[in-house]
Amino acid sequence: MNSLGTEFRVISSLAGIEQLAHDWRWLWHSDPTATVFQRYEWVFTWLDVYSNHVDEIFIVACYHEGALVGLCPFYLRYSRGLGFGQKQLLFVGTGEPERIEVAAEYMNLLCLSAQRPVCLELIARALESRRDVGAAMLFDMMEVSAEPLVAALANKLPRGRHCPAGFNYAIAVSDDRLPKTFSGAVRRSAGNKLNRLQRLSGFNVVLAQDLATTDRLFQAMVELHNRRWQSKGKSGAFAENIFRCFHRRVIELLLPLNAVLLFGLEVDGDIIAVHYCLLSAGRCHYYQGGIDEEFRPNVSPGLMCHIIAHQECSKRGIASYDLMKGLEGEYKERLAERQHQLVSYCGFRDNNELLKYAANTVTRRISRKRKY
Repeated sequence: MNSLGTEFRVISSLAGIEQLAHDWRWLWHSDPTATVFQRYEWVFTWLDVYSNHVDEIFIVACYHEGALVGLCPFYLRYSRGLGFGQKQLLFVGTGEPERIEVAAEYMNLLCLSAQRPVCLELIARALESRRDVGAAMLFDMMEVSAEPLVAALANKLPRGRHCPAGFNYAIAVSDDRLPKTFSGAVRRSAGNKLNRLQRLSGFNVVLAQDLATTDRLFQAMVELHNRRWQSKGKSGAFAENIFRCFHRRVIELLLPLNAVLLFGLEVDGDIIAVHYCLLSAGRCHYYQGGIDEEFRPNVSPGLMCHIIAHQECSKRGIASYDLMKGLEGEYKERLAERQHQLVSYCGFRDNNELLKYAANTVTRRISRKRKY
Protein backbone atom coordinates (compact mmCIF):
# COMPACT_ATOMS: atom_id res chain seq x y z
CA MET A 1 0.00 0.00 0.00
CA ASN A 2 1.39 3.43 -0.90
CA SER A 3 1.33 6.63 1.13
CA LEU A 4 -2.13 7.52 -0.18
CA GLY A 5 -3.56 4.29 1.18
CA THR A 6 -4.25 2.81 -2.25
CA GLU A 7 -3.26 -0.56 -3.66
CA PHE A 8 -4.30 -3.09 -6.28
CA ARG A 9 -4.62 -6.83 -5.89
CA VAL A 10 -4.84 -9.25 -8.79
CA ILE A 11 -7.38 -12.01 -8.15
CA SER A 12 -6.26 -15.08 -10.07
CA SER A 13 -8.52 -17.89 -8.86
CA LEU A 14 -12.20 -18.70 -8.54
CA ALA A 15 -11.69 -19.15 -4.80
CA GLY A 16 -10.30 -15.62 -4.61
CA ILE A 17 -13.30 -14.27 -6.50
CA GLU A 18 -15.69 -16.08 -4.15
CA GLN A 19 -14.07 -14.30 -1.22
CA LEU A 20 -14.91 -10.99 -2.90
CA ALA A 21 -18.59 -11.83 -3.49
CA HIS A 22 -20.09 -9.65 -0.75
CA ASP A 23 -17.92 -6.59 -1.51
CA TRP A 24 -18.35 -7.09 -5.27
CA ARG A 25 -22.13 -7.03 -4.95
CA TRP A 26 -21.98 -3.90 -2.81
CA LEU A 27 -19.73 -2.19 -5.33
CA TRP A 28 -22.01 -3.14 -8.22
CA HIS A 29 -25.00 -1.52 -6.49
CA SER A 30 -22.87 1.56 -5.74
CA ASP A 31 -21.90 2.22 -9.38
CA PRO A 32 -24.78 3.88 -11.30
CA THR A 33 -23.22 2.89 -14.63
CA ALA A 34 -22.95 -0.82 -13.76
CA THR A 35 -24.46 -3.38 -16.12
CA VAL A 36 -25.52 -6.97 -15.60
CA PHE A 37 -22.36 -8.09 -17.43
CA GLN A 38 -20.27 -6.79 -14.51
CA ARG A 39 -22.25 -8.58 -11.82
CA TYR A 40 -20.42 -11.07 -9.64
CA GLU A 41 -22.78 -13.86 -10.74
CA TRP A 42 -22.15 -13.27 -14.45
CA VAL A 43 -18.36 -12.97 -14.15
CA PHE A 44 -17.88 -15.93 -11.80
CA THR A 45 -20.12 -18.23 -13.84
CA TRP A 46 -18.40 -17.37 -17.11
CA LEU A 47 -14.93 -17.95 -15.67
CA ASP A 48 -16.07 -21.28 -14.25
CA VAL A 49 -17.92 -22.60 -17.31
CA TYR A 50 -15.44 -21.25 -19.86
CA SER A 51 -12.36 -22.18 -17.82
CA ASN A 52 -10.82 -24.14 -20.72
CA HIS A 53 -10.70 -20.89 -22.71
CA VAL A 54 -9.05 -18.91 -19.91
CA ASP A 55 -5.30 -19.15 -19.45
CA GLU A 56 -5.21 -16.85 -16.42
CA ILE A 57 -7.82 -15.05 -14.36
CA PHE A 58 -6.74 -11.43 -14.01
CA ILE A 59 -9.34 -9.54 -11.98
CA VAL A 60 -7.85 -6.22 -10.85
CA ALA A 61 -9.29 -5.21 -7.46
CA CYS A 62 -8.62 -1.63 -6.36
CA TYR A 63 -8.51 -0.67 -2.68
CA HIS A 64 -8.48 2.60 -0.81
CA GLU A 65 -7.69 2.48 2.90
CA GLY A 66 -8.50 -1.21 2.92
CA ALA A 67 -11.92 -0.89 1.24
CA LEU A 68 -12.76 -2.22 -2.22
CA VAL A 69 -13.47 0.79 -4.47
CA GLY A 70 -12.99 -0.64 -7.97
CA LEU A 71 -12.87 -3.83 -10.04
CA CYS A 72 -11.90 -4.57 -13.61
CA PRO A 73 -12.89 -8.10 -14.74
CA PHE A 74 -10.05 -9.18 -17.04
CA TYR A 75 -8.55 -12.51 -18.01
CA LEU A 76 -5.45 -13.47 -19.99
CA ARG A 77 -5.39 -15.54 -23.15
CA TYR A 78 -2.18 -17.02 -24.56
CA SER A 79 -2.35 -16.69 -28.33
CA ARG A 80 0.03 -18.81 -30.37
CA GLY A 81 0.77 -18.98 -34.10
CA LEU A 82 3.79 -19.36 -36.38
CA GLY A 83 5.80 -20.02 -33.23
CA PHE A 84 4.98 -16.61 -31.69
CA GLY A 85 3.40 -16.61 -28.25
CA GLN A 86 1.47 -13.60 -26.97
CA LYS A 87 -0.36 -12.94 -23.73
CA GLN A 88 -3.50 -10.89 -24.36
CA LEU A 89 -5.69 -9.03 -21.88
CA LEU A 90 -9.46 -9.34 -22.45
CA PHE A 91 -12.69 -8.60 -20.62
CA VAL A 92 -14.42 -11.56 -19.03
CA GLY A 93 -17.25 -12.74 -21.30
CA THR A 94 -15.49 -11.81 -24.54
CA GLY A 95 -12.96 -13.36 -26.91
CA GLU A 96 -14.34 -16.89 -27.02
CA PRO A 97 -14.46 -18.82 -30.33
CA GLU A 98 -17.34 -17.43 -32.39
CA ARG A 99 -19.49 -20.56 -32.22
CA ILE A 100 -19.69 -20.35 -28.40
CA GLU A 101 -19.24 -16.64 -27.77
CA VAL A 102 -21.25 -15.03 -25.00
CA ALA A 103 -20.35 -11.60 -26.40
CA ALA A 104 -20.82 -9.49 -23.26
CA GLU A 105 -21.16 -5.82 -24.14
CA TYR A 106 -20.60 -2.52 -22.33
CA MET A 107 -17.77 -3.93 -20.19
CA ASN A 108 -15.73 -1.37 -18.29
CA LEU A 109 -14.26 -0.49 -14.91
CA LEU A 110 -16.69 -1.03 -12.03
CA CYS A 111 -16.00 1.54 -9.30
CA LEU A 112 -17.13 4.26 -6.96
CA SER A 113 -17.42 7.44 -9.00
CA ALA A 114 -15.23 9.50 -6.66
CA GLN A 115 -12.48 6.86 -6.84
CA ARG A 116 -12.38 6.48 -10.62
CA PRO A 117 -9.06 8.36 -11.16
CA VAL A 118 -7.40 6.30 -8.41
CA CYS A 119 -8.74 3.05 -9.88
CA LEU A 120 -7.52 3.91 -13.38
CA GLU A 121 -4.04 4.57 -12.01
CA LEU A 122 -4.09 1.26 -10.14
CA ILE A 123 -5.16 -0.65 -13.26
CA ALA A 124 -2.25 0.87 -15.17
CA ARG A 125 0.08 -0.19 -12.35
CA ALA A 126 -1.34 -3.71 -12.41
CA LEU A 127 -0.65 -3.96 -16.13
CA GLU A 128 2.84 -2.53 -15.64
CA SER A 129 3.52 -5.29 -13.12
CA ARG A 130 2.93 -7.85 -15.87
CA ARG A 131 5.45 -6.93 -18.53
CA ASP A 132 4.81 -10.30 -20.17
CA VAL A 133 1.33 -9.14 -21.23
CA GLY A 134 1.88 -7.83 -24.73
CA ALA A 135 -1.59 -6.87 -25.92
CA ALA A 136 -5.11 -5.89 -24.88
CA MET A 137 -8.28 -6.76 -26.84
CA LEU A 138 -11.29 -4.93 -25.42
CA PHE A 139 -14.49 -5.35 -27.40
CA ASP A 140 -17.83 -3.51 -27.66
CA MET A 141 -17.40 -0.74 -25.11
CA MET A 142 -19.55 2.39 -25.01
CA GLU A 143 -17.48 5.11 -26.65
CA VAL A 144 -18.77 7.76 -24.22
CA SER A 145 -17.40 5.85 -21.22
CA ALA A 146 -14.50 3.88 -22.70
CA GLU A 147 -11.97 6.69 -23.10
CA PRO A 148 -10.65 6.87 -19.49
CA LEU A 149 -9.89 3.14 -19.33
CA VAL A 150 -8.45 3.08 -22.85
CA ALA A 151 -6.20 6.04 -21.97
CA ALA A 152 -4.97 4.29 -18.81
CA LEU A 153 -4.08 1.14 -20.74
CA ALA A 154 -2.56 3.10 -23.63
CA ASN A 155 0.11 4.43 -21.27
CA LYS A 156 1.44 0.87 -21.01
CA LEU A 157 0.36 -0.40 -24.43
CA PRO A 158 1.14 2.62 -26.63
CA ARG A 159 0.88 0.86 -30.00
CA GLY A 160 -2.89 0.76 -30.25
CA ARG A 161 -6.09 2.12 -31.67
CA HIS A 162 -9.80 1.91 -31.13
CA CYS A 163 -12.27 1.47 -33.94
CA PRO A 164 -16.06 1.59 -34.39
CA ALA A 165 -17.89 -1.63 -33.54
CA GLY A 166 -21.49 -0.78 -34.34
CA PHE A 167 -24.15 1.00 -32.28
CA ASN A 168 -26.48 0.11 -29.47
CA TYR A 169 -30.15 0.55 -30.27
CA ALA A 170 -32.73 1.23 -27.59
CA ILE A 171 -36.37 2.17 -27.05
CA ALA A 172 -37.39 4.72 -24.44
CA VAL A 173 -40.06 2.91 -22.42
CA SER A 174 -43.49 4.54 -22.26
CA ASP A 175 -46.98 3.64 -21.07
CA ASP A 176 -48.15 3.24 -24.68
CA ARG A 177 -49.38 -0.12 -25.92
CA LEU A 178 -46.72 0.00 -28.66
CA PRO A 179 -43.25 1.55 -28.45
CA LYS A 180 -43.17 5.14 -29.66
CA THR A 181 -40.33 4.29 -32.03
CA PHE A 182 -42.78 2.19 -34.05
CA SER A 183 -44.22 4.47 -36.71
CA GLY A 184 -46.07 4.36 -40.00
CA ALA A 185 -46.51 0.96 -41.60
CA VAL A 186 -44.49 -0.77 -38.86
CA ARG A 187 -46.84 0.57 -36.18
CA ARG A 188 -50.01 -0.37 -38.08
CA SER A 189 -48.78 -3.87 -38.86
CA ALA A 190 -47.55 -4.45 -35.29
CA GLY A 191 -50.86 -3.28 -33.82
CA ASN A 192 -52.88 -5.56 -36.10
CA LYS A 193 -50.71 -8.59 -35.33
CA LEU A 194 -50.86 -7.93 -31.60
CA ASN A 195 -54.67 -7.83 -31.80
CA ARG A 196 -54.68 -11.07 -33.77
CA LEU A 197 -52.36 -12.78 -31.28
CA GLN A 198 -54.40 -11.72 -28.25
CA ARG A 199 -57.61 -13.05 -29.85
CA LEU A 200 -56.14 -16.53 -30.36
CA SER A 201 -57.70 -19.28 -28.25
CA GLY A 202 -55.54 -20.19 -25.30
CA PHE A 203 -53.11 -17.28 -25.71
CA ASN A 204 -51.04 -16.57 -22.61
CA VAL A 205 -47.77 -14.88 -21.65
CA VAL A 206 -45.76 -17.24 -19.44
CA LEU A 207 -43.25 -15.50 -17.14
CA ALA A 208 -40.34 -17.34 -15.54
CA GLN A 209 -40.94 -16.92 -11.82
CA ASP A 210 -39.86 -20.31 -10.48
CA LEU A 211 -37.43 -23.07 -11.45
CA ALA A 212 -40.05 -25.30 -13.09
CA THR A 213 -41.28 -22.53 -15.42
CA THR A 214 -37.70 -21.41 -16.06
CA ASP A 215 -36.74 -24.94 -17.13
CA ARG A 216 -39.73 -25.19 -19.44
CA LEU A 217 -39.04 -21.83 -21.09
CA PHE A 218 -35.30 -22.40 -21.38
CA GLN A 219 -35.76 -25.77 -23.07
CA ALA A 220 -38.35 -24.29 -25.42
CA MET A 221 -36.00 -21.42 -26.30
CA VAL A 222 -33.14 -23.82 -27.06
CA GLU A 223 -35.35 -26.02 -29.26
CA LEU A 224 -36.92 -23.12 -31.16
CA HIS A 225 -33.60 -21.32 -31.61
CA ASN A 226 -31.82 -24.43 -32.89
CA ARG A 227 -34.70 -25.41 -35.18
CA ARG A 228 -34.68 -21.99 -36.81
CA TRP A 229 -30.96 -22.05 -37.50
CA GLN A 230 -31.00 -25.66 -38.67
CA SER A 231 -33.63 -24.70 -41.24
CA LYS A 232 -31.02 -22.31 -42.65
CA GLY A 233 -28.38 -25.04 -42.74
CA LYS A 234 -26.51 -23.62 -39.75
CA SER A 235 -26.15 -24.36 -36.06
CA GLY A 236 -27.25 -21.73 -33.56
CA ALA A 237 -25.37 -20.73 -30.43
CA PHE A 238 -27.54 -22.96 -28.23
CA ALA A 239 -26.37 -26.00 -30.17
CA GLU A 240 -23.17 -25.83 -28.12
CA ASN A 241 -23.33 -27.43 -24.68
CA ILE A 242 -20.98 -24.90 -23.06
CA PHE A 243 -23.17 -21.99 -24.20
CA ARG A 244 -26.34 -23.69 -22.92
CA CYS A 245 -24.67 -24.57 -19.62
CA PHE A 246 -23.50 -21.02 -19.00
CA HIS A 247 -26.88 -19.42 -19.64
CA ARG A 248 -28.88 -22.00 -17.72
CA ARG A 249 -26.67 -21.48 -14.69
CA VAL A 250 -26.54 -17.70 -14.88
CA ILE A 251 -30.32 -17.42 -15.33
CA GLU A 252 -30.86 -19.48 -12.19
CA LEU A 253 -28.52 -17.15 -10.27
CA LEU A 254 -29.89 -13.88 -11.64
CA LEU A 255 -33.61 -14.66 -11.55
CA PRO A 256 -33.95 -14.24 -7.74
CA LEU A 257 -32.10 -10.91 -8.07
CA ASN A 258 -34.69 -9.59 -10.56
CA ALA A 259 -31.91 -9.41 -13.12
CA VAL A 260 -33.58 -11.62 -15.76
CA LEU A 261 -36.75 -11.23 -17.79
CA LEU A 262 -37.59 -14.57 -19.39
CA PHE A 263 -41.02 -15.17 -20.88
CA GLY A 264 -42.79 -17.20 -23.53
CA LEU A 265 -45.81 -16.77 -25.77
CA GLU A 266 -48.12 -19.74 -25.28
CA VAL A 267 -51.01 -20.75 -27.53
CA ASP A 268 -53.15 -23.77 -26.55
CA GLY A 269 -50.39 -25.06 -24.30
CA ASP A 270 -47.59 -24.76 -26.88
CA ILE A 271 -44.75 -22.24 -26.58
CA ILE A 272 -44.39 -20.43 -29.91
CA ALA A 273 -41.72 -17.92 -28.85
CA VAL A 274 -39.35 -17.26 -25.94
CA HIS A 275 -37.69 -13.94 -25.09
CA TYR A 276 -34.58 -13.73 -22.88
CA CYS A 277 -33.54 -10.35 -21.45
CA LEU A 278 -31.02 -9.27 -18.82
CA LEU A 279 -31.73 -6.40 -16.45
CA SER A 280 -29.41 -3.66 -15.24
CA ALA A 281 -30.45 -0.63 -13.20
CA GLY A 282 -33.17 1.06 -15.28
CA ARG A 283 -32.31 -0.94 -18.40
CA CYS A 284 -33.59 -4.13 -19.99
CA HIS A 285 -31.15 -5.72 -22.46
CA TYR A 286 -32.63 -8.06 -25.07
CA TYR A 287 -30.12 -10.89 -25.30
CA GLN A 288 -31.52 -13.92 -27.12
CA GLY A 289 -34.68 -15.80 -28.04
CA GLY A 290 -36.37 -18.45 -30.10
CA ILE A 291 -39.46 -18.38 -32.34
CA ASP A 292 -41.60 -20.89 -34.19
CA GLU A 293 -41.44 -19.63 -37.76
CA GLU A 294 -44.00 -22.20 -38.89
CA PHE A 295 -46.73 -21.05 -36.50
CA ARG A 296 -49.95 -20.00 -38.20
CA PRO A 297 -51.58 -17.55 -38.39
CA ASN A 298 -48.46 -15.48 -38.90
CA VAL A 299 -48.38 -13.02 -36.02
CA SER A 300 -44.64 -12.26 -36.18
CA PRO A 301 -43.94 -13.82 -32.74
CA GLY A 302 -40.49 -12.25 -32.53
CA LEU A 303 -41.88 -8.75 -32.99
CA MET A 304 -44.68 -9.52 -30.52
CA CYS A 305 -42.05 -10.50 -27.94
CA HIS A 306 -40.40 -7.08 -28.29
CA ILE A 307 -43.77 -5.38 -27.76
CA ILE A 308 -44.58 -7.47 -24.69
CA ALA A 309 -41.07 -6.94 -23.29
CA HIS A 310 -41.61 -3.18 -23.69
CA GLN A 311 -44.94 -3.47 -21.84
CA GLU A 312 -43.29 -5.49 -19.06
CA CYS A 313 -40.57 -2.84 -18.74
CA SER A 314 -43.27 -0.21 -18.30
CA LYS A 315 -44.90 -2.24 -15.52
CA ARG A 316 -41.55 -2.59 -13.73
CA GLY A 317 -40.55 1.06 -14.04
CA ILE A 318 -37.63 0.29 -16.37
CA ALA A 319 -36.71 3.34 -18.46
CA SER A 320 -34.90 1.80 -21.44
CA TYR A 321 -35.44 -1.33 -23.53
CA ASP A 322 -32.05 -2.00 -25.08
CA LEU A 323 -31.68 -4.14 -28.21
CA MET A 324 -27.90 -4.01 -27.71
CA LYS A 325 -25.38 -4.02 -30.52
CA GLY A 326 -26.53 -3.66 -34.09
CA LEU A 327 -25.28 -2.53 -37.47
CA GLU A 328 -26.79 -0.13 -39.98
CA GLY A 329 -29.62 -1.67 -41.98
CA GLU A 330 -30.53 -4.36 -39.45
CA TYR A 331 -34.02 -4.80 -37.99
CA LYS A 332 -32.91 -3.07 -34.78
CA GLU A 333 -32.55 0.19 -36.67
CA ARG A 334 -36.16 -0.09 -37.85
CA LEU A 335 -37.54 -0.71 -34.36
CA ALA A 336 -35.40 1.44 -32.09
CA GLU A 337 -33.31 4.57 -31.91
CA ARG A 338 -29.57 4.56 -32.40
CA GLN A 339 -28.04 5.68 -29.12
CA HIS A 340 -24.32 5.23 -28.61
CA GLN A 341 -21.35 4.32 -30.73
CA LEU A 342 -19.64 1.13 -29.58
CA VAL A 343 -15.88 0.83 -29.93
CA SER A 344 -13.28 -1.90 -29.64
CA TYR A 345 -9.70 -1.27 -28.57
CA CYS A 346 -6.55 -3.15 -29.53
CA GLY A 347 -3.34 -2.09 -27.82
CA PHE A 348 0.21 -3.45 -28.00
CA ARG A 349 3.24 -2.96 -25.82
CA ASP A 350 5.60 -2.45 -28.78
CA ASN A 351 6.03 -3.18 -32.49
CA ASN A 352 7.15 -6.74 -31.83
CA GLU A 353 3.88 -7.49 -30.06
CA LEU A 354 1.95 -5.91 -32.92
CA LEU A 355 3.77 -8.19 -35.39
CA LYS A 356 3.06 -11.23 -33.22
CA TYR A 357 -0.63 -10.40 -33.27
CA ALA A 358 -0.60 -10.02 -37.06
CA ALA A 359 1.18 -13.36 -37.48
CA ASN A 360 -1.20 -15.17 -35.12
CA THR A 361 -4.21 -13.66 -36.89
CA VAL A 362 -3.00 -14.91 -40.28
CA THR A 363 -2.45 -18.39 -38.81
CA ARG A 364 -5.99 -18.54 -37.39
CA ARG A 365 -7.52 -17.45 -40.69
CA ILE A 366 -5.58 -20.09 -42.65
CA SER A 367 -6.57 -22.75 -40.13
CA ARG A 368 -10.23 -21.72 -40.33
CA LYS A 369 -10.21 -21.93 -44.16
CA ARG A 370 -8.68 -25.41 -44.05
CA LYS A 371 -11.29 -26.54 -41.55
CA TYR A 372 -14.22 -25.41 -43.64
